[in-house]
Amino acid sequence: MTRLRIDFAPARSWAARPFMWIALALALGWCGYEAWRYRELVAAHQALQSDLSAAHSRIGEMAGRTAAKSQVSARDWNQAVRTAAQLNAPWGRLLEEVQLSVGDKVALLSMEADVATASLRLQAEAKDVDALVAFAGRLRAVAGFGDVALESHQVSLQDPLLPVRFSVALRVNPALIDAPIAFEAGWPR
Repeated sequence: MTRLRIDFAPARSWAARPFMWIALALALGWCGYEAWRYRELVAAHQALQSDLSAAHSRIGEMAGRTAAKSQVSARDWNQAVRTAAQLNAPWGRLLEEVQLSVGDKVALLSMEADVATASLRLQAEAKDVDALVAFAGRLRAVAGFGDVALESHQVSLQDPLLPVRFSVALRVNPALIDAPIAFEAGWPR
């Protein structure tokens, strides 16, 4: 008895299909190209990393030289902070409060703000002493002023209405100009 082979599918012959060999060759070529590109990218990445670390070391050296040149003493730093705080005091709001405190019986003649001493000096004229006292009371009620002092006053005897010309010194409330920043070692950076 002879062996009978029943196969309903056609025989597969890899050699008979050249396009499969071509596709395999193209795929292998593509993989080789991508491997070559990956190796190039890794080399470029390593070069950039070395450049970056060299730049970081140069920056560190420059920062060390700059810090050595620009050391600021604690006294100088605190003085600079106090000066900045005095300049940043809410002068506009304080002057507006003075304007609102004037009333109809007081005429404001001049205002002089002194940033260095955080004070304000007013020259004004009141119809009478009672208006002067009321004006000073309104100024004391303003939260922005820590101290209100009458420096001088003069009653004009030549005028039949007897107006009072006076000078008031106002000290800005220290809470408004206290420096919130203290000296820290190494500042400024």
